[in-house]
Amino acid sequence: MTVGGGGAAAGTVSPRPDAVKRVWRVRPSLPVVEQIPVTVGEAEQRRIAALADELRDRDAALADDARGLHLPAPTGDGGRVGQGAGDGPALIFEDHGEIPLFTTAVPSALEYRSLLLAEDGDILALGGQRVADFEAYARDTLRLGEVDVLPRPEGGPGGALPDALRTDPASMTRLVRRAREGGSLTVIPYLSTAAAWRLAEAVAEQAGVDVSVLAPPPRLAARVNDKAWFSRRVAEVLGPDSLPETGWAADAFELTDALHVLAKRHGRLVVKMPDSAGGVGNVVLDSADVADLDHDRLLAHVWARTGRAGRGWTFPLLVGAWSDPVVDSPSVQLWVPARGDGLPVVEGVFSQVLKGARGTFVGAAPTWLPPEWQQRLAGEAVRLALLFQQLGYLGRCSFDAVLTGADLESAAVHWVDANGRWGGVSIALTAANRLVGDWQRRPFVIVQRSGLRMAPQPLPGVLEAIGPQLFRPSDGRTGAVVLAPCRLMEGTGMNLMVLAGDIASAEADAATVKARLLGALEADGVSAVA
Repeated sequence: MTVGGGGAAAGTVSPRPDAVKRVWRVRPSLPVVEQIPVTVGEAEQRRIAALADELRDRDAALADDARGLHLPAPTGDGGRVGQGAGDGPALIFEDHGEIPLFTTAVPSALEYRSLLLAEDGDILALGGQRVADFEAYARDTLRLGEVDVLPRPEGGPGGALPDALRTDPASMTRLVRRAREGGSLTVIPYLSTAAAWRLAEAVAEQAGVDVSVLAPPPRLAARVNDKAWFSRRVAEVLGPDSLPETGWAADAFELTDALHVLAKRHGRLVVKMPDSAGGVGNVVLDSADVADLDHDRLLAHVWARTGRAGRGWTFPLLVGAWSDPVVDSPSVQLWVPARGDGLPVVEGVFSQVLKGARGTFVGAAPTWLPPEWQQRLAGEAVRLALLFQQLGYLGRCSFDAVLTGADLESAAVHWVDANGRWGGVSIALTAANRLVGDWQRRPFVIVQRSGLRMAPQPLPGVLEAIGPQLFRPSDGRTGAVVLAPCRLMEGTGMNLMVLAGDIASAEADAATVKARLLGALEADGVSAVA
């Protein structure tokens, strides 16, 4: 078991003197609008580049080719696969099934939100049931374009959605035809996985056109999304004081030993499944409970707190201090261009709303932190993203931190997680940029809730319940946008974005929208609880 702590890091990072935002479109449906300009000094850039070289020397997976896969080269007239975005249509999908502790048995209720990243002529691959009303809502109300929906093949293999598409002749026929018609295809996965790249390779081979993947190599994506790997990179780039005291346990005995050691120094502890997400793989423990338990009883206590008696949990596990008290839980949203195309771009700093002992994400809003704090967070996040960019990262990324301390003046910044994928904030942010040009013109809040008990109803009924608060592009460009429909229709939750002229108004309007939805459903005699 290794434990990090102590020290500080100095960085040559500053806002750009001109403070001019960089704005460009990765493709028409993916506008990138810089909100906090940052520069990194040449000496610091060289240090980070050298660190990237060291990591490649130590890790063969990071030294692999841009795809991160040992795939055979295309034969005959087959096309090539590479990173980036082509000029043709895109294949977009949000498959959560390959995230550890997430289930592949039932597609995510949130997968439809990736439709908001699509445009005319694109293809959305869907693991769950189609909701024609939501597709019409995105096309006709939000005016985001005509998108072809490709459902998961019936009776096909379970597991990853892209593998199911790749092994289904009818699905491949549709994808190959669209790639040929468009002259290329861009694959935009929610999370870069080997299955996504295998699908890209198969389409390129059969269509005879180039296929681009707008994502990092899958092995690099796996490293970035591993909390233990990320914490080591935080210590190397920013210094060990930039993360909570953290250890890594390779087996059950190292786990209980680490907990006993850390319990002597901290009031609360956390055990994390390093490559899970969304708080699902977190177990928070009171140190007082830990101190009085021997190895067997402590291990049983940890497994019981997972909610599944430890099923699905595998070593190594991350063990650390659970920051307490916490002033704020900011998340820095970035777009990472290809190496050589400029520094990573900070598109916003958001304050997350986390619920429960595990810190489950239930919403977010643009941060309330003062500009100097936002600049500090942006500068540190850019340095971390710069390391990933040097390793070959391309695409969406966000970093989660906690400001721990009694108040803002005394708070320390601890970086706790990297999300090397699209997410609840970045999808909404991109959709807001599409709808209003620059989300800061119409700040928004995100409401993401599950576990509600409401009456099921079709989507038109949900939109009617939102009423005058529903966003319409021609009506002031404010109001509520449904990001994903399934929980609302099932009566189990909601996934919304509410835009307004300022943050306070967005928060007030969000409260009104929630009251309308819950009130309309409660009128049917069904209670709605948080």
